[in-house]
Amino acid sequence: MFKKDFWVTFAFAFLLAWLLQVTFFAQPPAAAPISGTGNLLTVTSHKSTYTVGDEVIITIKANTGSLMKPLVTTCPESPFEVRKDGEIITAKTTYACAPSSMIPTPDTPLVFSYRNWNAQLFSTPGKYTITIPYEGGTYVTDFNIEAEGWFAAAWNTVFTRPIYNALVGLTLLLGNNLGWGIIALTLIIRLLLLIPSQQAMESQRRMQKIQPRLQEFQKLYKNDQQRLSTETMKLMKENKVNPLGSCLPLLLQIPVLLAVFLSIQNGLNVSFTHHLYEPLRATNIEAIQYVFLGFLDLSKPEVWVLPWLLGAIQFLQLKMSFAKLPKQAKAQAGVPDMSSMNKVFTYMIPGIIAISALTLPAGVGLYWLISTIFGIGQQYFVNKEKLV
Repeated sequence: MFKKDFWVTFAFAFLLAWLLQVTFFAQPPAAAPISGTGNLLTVTSHKSTYTVGDEVIITIKANTGSLMKPLVTTCPESPFEVRKDGEIITAKTTYACAPSSMIPTPDTPLVFSYRNWNAQLFSTPGKYTITIPYEGGTYVTDFNIEAEGWFAAAWNTVFTRPIYNALVGLTLLLGNNLGWGIIALTLIIRLLLLIPSQQAMESQRRMQKIQPRLQEFQKLYKNDQQRLSTETMKLMKENKVNPLGSCLPLLLQIPVLLAVFLSIQNGLNVSFTHHLYEPLRATNIEAIQYVFLGFLDLSKPEVWVLPWLLGAIQFLQLKMSFAKLPKQAKAQAGVPDMSSMNKVFTYMIPGIIAISALTLPAGVGLYWLISTIFGIGQQYFVNKEKLV
C-alpha cells in the first residue's frame, strides 16, 4: 500500500521535473546563422529559428576595414526594416533609449538587440526578414519564429501568465515596488490554497495519531500483505486520513513557485513582456523598483540574511508540523513512533532550502519566506484543534 503510493507520487514528481527541465532549462541547439547578401557587410541573425518570446539579436560585421559611413539605429522607432511574411511591420518603444551610430569593422562587429521592441514586433509566429540599407546596397537576414510547444503553451497559460500579470499589477498598485507586489501575491496564493493546505495539515496530524496502530499492523500481518493493506485502509478511512493528502499542497506549490521564479528572474526583462495581458502591455517594466526596504535587491541572490532566516523559519514550521500528540494518543500502542524520521526531515529540509536560496533571486526567497510564515500561523491553529 505505502510502497505503491510512494512510487506513484515519485513517478509523478519525476515526470513533472523532466517536463519542466526539457521545456525551460534544456539548452537549445546551436543555430547556423543565415547571412545577408552584399559585399560590404555581413548581417546574421543569432538564430535561424526563435520561439515566441526569445530575444531577437542580429550581428552586423564589416567585410572590409575601409568603411567610412556610420550605421545609424533609430529610437524610439524600431530600427531597420522588419518584415513579417513579406509585410513591413513597425513598432515604437516606451522604454528609454537613444539613436546611435557606429562603424562596424571586421574585428568589432555591431551586435544589436531588439529587446525594446521584441514584444511588439516578434510576438507571433511567422517568417521574418530584417533589411539594412547601406552605401547603395541592401543587406538582409531572415529567420523564423515558432509558436511555443504544447506543454510550454499550457504551462504559460495556466501558471506563468496569470502569476506574472498578477505580480506586475500588484506591484503597480503598491507603489511600484517589487517587494510589496511579491508579498501581496504570496498572500493571495496562500489564501487560494488555504482549503487544500488546511486539509493536508489535518490529515498529517491524523496520520501521526494512527502511526502506533499502523506499526502494530505491520507486526501482526507481516506475512499477510493483503490483510495488512485491508486493515490499513480501514483504519485510514475511520480516521479520515488520505495517504497522499499531505503531498497535494506541496505538489501544487511546486509549479506556482517555479512560475514565481521565472516571473522574478525573467519578468523584469523587456523581452518577457509578451506574457503581459493587453491592459498591462504598455507597462514600463524597467521603472519597477527592485530594491526592497532600501537594501534588499530582489533581482539578485542575497547570501547574508535572507537564506538563513528562511531556513530558520522553515525549521520552526516543521517543528510545529511534527509536534507530538498528547501522550494518551500514543500510549495505547507501546511501540516506537516516527520521531526519528521526522527529526531527519526537520533538520535536513531547512538546510536544503537555505542553501538553495543562496543561488536564487532574493525575490523568490521573499516569496517562500512569507509563504512559510503564513503556513506557521495556519499550523498553529491546526495544532490547537482537538483530533476526533
